[in-house]
Amino acid sequence: MNPKNLICRLSNSFIKKVPMIRFFLSQVFQPYIIMPIKAHLLVAQFSKAFNDKKTIVLTYETAISPPTFGDFLNLVMLARYLILSGKRVKIRIIDTGPRKGIYNLKDSDHHFILKEYLRISNRILGNEETTTIEPVMGLATNEIAFNSRVMFSHAPKVMGILRRWYGWTIPIDFLLSSNKNLKQKPYVTWHLRAGVWAKDRNSNLYDLIEGYKYLRKNFPNYSIMIITPKKDWPRFSKALKSIHDSLFDNSSKLNILPQPRYGFANTISLILKSEFHYQYNGGGVATIAHYSNIPYLIIAKDSNYEFNFFGKSYIGLRHPQQKFTRLKRYSF
Repeated sequence: MNPKNLICRLSNSFIKKVPMIRFFLSQVFQPYIIMPIKAHLLVAQFSKAFNDKKTIVLTYETAISPPTFGDFLNLVMLARYLILSGKRVKIRIIDTGPRKGIYNLKDSDHHFILKEYLRISNRILGNEETTTIEPVMGLATNEIAFNSRVMFSHAPKVMGILRRWYGWTIPIDFLLSSNKNLKQKPYVTWHLRAGVWAKDRNSNLYDLIEGYKYLRKNFPNYSIMIITPKKDWPRFSKALKSIHDSLFDNSSKLNILPQPRYGFANTISLILKSEFHYQYNGGGVATIAHYSNIPYLIIAKDSNYEFNFFGKSYIGLRHPQQKFTRLKRYSF
């Protein structure tokens, strides 16, 4: 073995055996130092080659991108930002088949996710022709793309960099909104995650107890709409009934609601019509609230594409009633 390979192997072995170093590299150095630097380089390279005659192509490759909706929404919001800034934009989902490895998607699940991507894009951008599914990546002579195959992870930073360093402004109607139904009683939304992947981020009994206590204390007169997959509503509602009965007397009403419509695209309007959004851990549903004006409290477990180390939004838009906080995990 040559010296270079030997040094690499010894270094990797050392890192794996020292949790503090592993934590710093994965939870601090990579997301909060390396990723912002990469985003700056991407924007600088893009700006030199771009002119208003070119169409910007944003890609989401199924071979290397997670089959998740929050990640895809970040890319769609970058497209929204560019379109509202007067640029021509296309989103191309490069479909090379179901993602394998840790995801190991079935064909049926893969095709469902692709259809939901289109629904999300149409809901946010309002134009069915903006997003297409293609078998391979290719650019015409009048098209330009950022030099990254994972632009979803850079999207919030890119918007912030364009705003802060290149003089772009955030379009007035960039943030998501929805007209509230005056006949609908006010409600708050609470995301209870029950994902197939990253199960350590799924909602557990502790999350349910603390979340229910928080929402009942701060929103006693509001219904609580549970945002969760349809198949998981029965078990969560049963658990919340038990929690409610243990905390309150018989005169107190359990005021929780299931989603009237399921699917991520439908969830967008449900959250935008709510008075407040709450989630502890959870997943990509928080991205909807992040790109809106509704008040929220998002408590995250891990690093996040959308917020910096200090919990500030990369795009720089957040009012005082929108709070993001990251759980501190410094016990080794």
